[in-house]
Amino acid sequence: MKTRRAALAALLVMLLTLAVAASGCGFLVGAGLGAGAAYGGYRYTQGAFETDYRHPLDQTYNATLASLKQMNMPVTKTQKDAVGAQIEANRSDGTPVTIDLKKTGPETTNATIRVGRIGDEDASRTIANRIAQDLKEPIREPTGKGGQVQEQPVSK
Repeated sequence: MKTRRAALAALLVMLLTLAVAASGCGFLVGAGLGAGAAYGGYRYTQGAFETDYRHPLDQTYNATLASLKQMNMPVTKTQKDAVGAQIEANRSDGTPVTIDLKKTGPETTNATIRVGRIGDEDASRTIANRIAQDLKEPIREPTGKGGQVQEQPVSK
């Protein structure tokens, strides 16, 4: 009876693994669900674009404000403390932009960017790349599934 249960459990695990792999999420599972947003990489889930910057919160916050200004997206609200910040802005067509920054270490900041109510991956990536350029970091460009990126040199 025990061997039968063990065989059934193994079969269920194998079927679940195949189902996840077939859905295109295999990279995220294989990468530990968080490695997709490693430095220079990103993750886009549930309408939010998430990436990490190799700069402290204050520098990332200032670069974010400068980037939005350069992109003609007026900032409507800011909130910042020692561990994070939230910036709200609008695109020229009135689409809302929300950027949440979280301090993840003394020299690292996580950014979550949402454009619109349901999200816009291309617009979010454009904002993330503008911030990366202001910070002199590689831009985030997709080359495959699951948030894999090819780091591009930063233009001066």
